Amino acid sequence: MNIEFAAKGVNLSDALRERVETKLEKLEKRFGQSLFVRVKFSEAANNQYNCGIHFNVSGHEFVANTKSDDLFKASDEAMHKIERQVRKAHDKIEALRGDTIRGEAP
Repeated sequence: MNIEFAAKGVNLSDALRERVETKLEKLEKRFGQSLFVRVKFSEAANNQYNCGIHFNVSGHEFVANTKSDDLFKASDEAMHKIERQVRKAHDKIEALRGDTIRGEAP
């Protein structure tokens, strides 16, 4: 997996990097292919932090931007948004294919 971290006005700790990497590795396993992910952190006004995650895979573009008062919280919220988008895209593909958990659709 290739992860590009960008930080503007923020010092990224190793713990934050590792946390984001482990969560993104779970997504990579779900897709079964190598991902190139851009993760951007920046400081906004009033001690707020922005986190943005962006990647393309299988013709789908996944983007999440969040704002919070804590870097870890902002990254967790962005990952939650990405996971929701991935789940929705996966469900759409399964519905189009007609496969269900119990076998083929009637």
